[in-house]
Amino acid sequence: MLGNVDYTNGSGDFFGFVTFTFADGSKLATRMTAGKAKTDTASATFTSPLSVIGGTGSYTNARGYGRFTGERKDQLGGQVEAHFDLKVTT
Repeated sequence: MLGNVDYTNGSGDFFGFVTFTFADGSKLATRMTAGKAKTDTASATFTSPLSVIGGTGSYTNARGYGRFTGERKDQLGGQVEAHFDLKVTT
């Protein structure tokens, strides 16, 4: 995951890219846009639409969309539990 954030007091917008690599070496690239992070000082939730922007191997002609959701239960900078729900066609 490669991301960019624009937070004020730990909340705000983010965007970025996530590349999934599969056992056969195929890759699927996605973009997160218009993401939002909401937080208090001890935890945060994240949500963003995803769009498939490319792929290799089995995913060379992939198209699709989905949603990223995540949760951080620690202070800013702590570990994030991430979930990706994608609908992909090849």
